[in-house]
Amino acid sequence: MGVPTADANQLKDWSADFAEVLGNFQHNPDRASRTLKCVEEMTSYFRDAISYVKDKPAQGLINALLTAEIDGDRLTEEEIIANCIVTMVGGQETTTNLIGNGVLSLLRHPDQMERLRNDLTLIPSAVEELLRFESPSQHTARICPEDTELGGKLIRKGQAVIAVMAAGNRDLERFADPDRRDVGRTDNRHLAFGWASHFCFGAPLARIEGQLAFEALMRRTSNLALEPGPLVWRDNLGLRGLTALPVTFAEVQAPLDSSTRRRTCRWREPLSFSPVCLRFAESAGQPPAPTVIGESCKNILQQRRQTRVYRTFPRPNGPCWKSICAAS
Repeated sequence: MGVPTADANQLKDWSADFAEVLGNFQHNPDRASRTLKCVEEMTSYFRDAISYVKDKPAQGLINALLTAEIDGDRLTEEEIIANCIVTMVGGQETTTNLIGNGVLSLLRHPDQMERLRNDLTLIPSAVEELLRFESPSQHTARICPEDTELGGKLIRKGQAVIAVMAAGNRDLERFADPDRRDVGRTDNRHLAFGWASHFCFGAPLARIEGQLAFEALMRRTSNLALEPGPLVWRDNLGLRGLTALPVTFAEVQAPLDSSTRRRTCRWREPLSFSPVCLRFAESAGQPPAPTVIGESCKNILQQRRQTRVYRTFPRPNGPCWKSICAAS
């Protein structure tokens, strides 16, 4: 992002508040004032961050958005703020849900967890399968650019279309036995990160975070078990995730063998995941982060040049609020 890591907790709090409306169709008027306050605070925060980066340029999303240019056209400050907010919130919430949903899926299918423990080379394919099976982001919206017939239905130019990616990820015509979890699935071209020009540009980082988290769980824990009691899912149709995942496990201090010392731990806190440093991306053989971010920012600019679509909210709050709607 290009902001201080010391601000991580504040950013996470804002992220949780803003996620109440991100991709959510529920009408929650009691939460509206808190969400609007959150947007105002994030807007002020990123405006100050932009000012700082302008004076002292450094690698990161903000600088990449500031310098993205196509034929002399650049993003406005409001558009940069909007994309920073959507990227920060979307990245934190979806990765948290990927890990939480994935752990739950493995707990419910212990044969797959054991298979993964016995063969850590399956970690990358396991992350893709968990993304497919329990998509952290359930749907996305698109605006029809011209009259189009799809599935025997006429969609008029300018009409909104809700694409339910989670349903596509269980398509019988695309996936063999789609309701079966298979951590070794190879033909797995899922839609968890979207598709085409709006493909999630945080996908490489999300994959690295997921792979690091699940490999650590397989290496450093044993006897991982779900505690008795009901599970509470978040009240959001767009972002599928748990409010908490109570589990018990034994922490392994060294590779598992007969002499390994263990201590029993209990994990009851709401799931969260800290940002991963760029060095992990480099060590995992991913393209250099500045290159990935730079190209993604150009894509954002190109999309904005092609069309500007702003959705109406109960209380549009200036150009930045409208830009957030467009960026999402």
